[in-house]
Amino acid sequence: MNRYCADHTMIATDLDGTLLDHYSYSYVPAQPALSFCQHHTIPIIVNTSKTRLESMVIRKSLGLSDPFIVENGSAVCIPKPWMARLHCESEQLLQTSDHWVLPLGTSRHRILAKLEKLRALGFRFQGFSEMPLSHLMEATGLSATDAELANQREYSEPIIWQDSDAELERFKECLKQEQLTLLKGGRFYHVLGATSKGRALRWLKQAYQQKNRALTTVVGLGDSANDIEMLNEADIAIWVRSPIHGVPSIPNHPMSFATQAKGPAGWNEAIASLFGIETRS
Repeated sequence: MNRYCADHTMIATDLDGTLLDHYSYSYVPAQPALSFCQHHTIPIIVNTSKTRLESMVIRKSLGLSDPFIVENGSAVCIPKPWMARLHCESEQLLQTSDHWVLPLGTSRHRILAKLEKLRALGFRFQGFSEMPLSHLMEATGLSATDAELANQREYSEPIIWQDSDAELERFKECLKQEQLTLLKGGRFYHVLGATSKGRALRWLKQAYQQKNRALTTVVGLGDSANDIEMLNEADIAIWVRSPIHGVPSIPNHPMSFATQAKGPAGWNEAIASLFGIETRS
């Protein structure tokens, strides 16, 4: 390592299109850098639009055991062994069999009720909750099992917009009046509460730093507009190039750059560059 010390670093990363290939969902090209991070016990915080159940499966396949952030910042999930490493009030947390959950967003039940109210105004869209499994599989490119996990949402509703751009702007304003947010992801628009990937990362970073003063560098990696707030919270912001859209900008960020390679190969490239290591994807 010639630039950053592994002992003082935390990585926050998007999944789809960043650590996972946009089309195949493979992480194999990133495996060398992942192995380096795991060898040096660098926390890798998954920060994704995916559900808690989806994320648990993916983290297991990646060999990760660190906290993770789901549904675009709607909840922070903390594995129970990690609780001693964070400063947080337990009364804020919900307990599951494997981890604690800090909800930051709005329940899906409330979101669906508000969406039905807006649909009555004439807006045209289709949500995950309305799609038959076959349609959901086609829209996401996921297997039946994975598509079912993707629909087990607790704090958000992905939608396919079927109306005009002008109506989309009006839809955003109506959501705002209901204290809801519309985010554009790599495949869908996401309706969620007044939270973000950035807000969730900020909470986790502060909770960690209060117990671990040695943390000096947070590296953020993302590929689309819904990652901007997360990257703004990072000390080093890395745009992983996408096969489907250009590189957004982060105005006034003191240290941001884009990879040359796309998806997990770009993730591998970025980590290798930061730590001055040689990897082969």
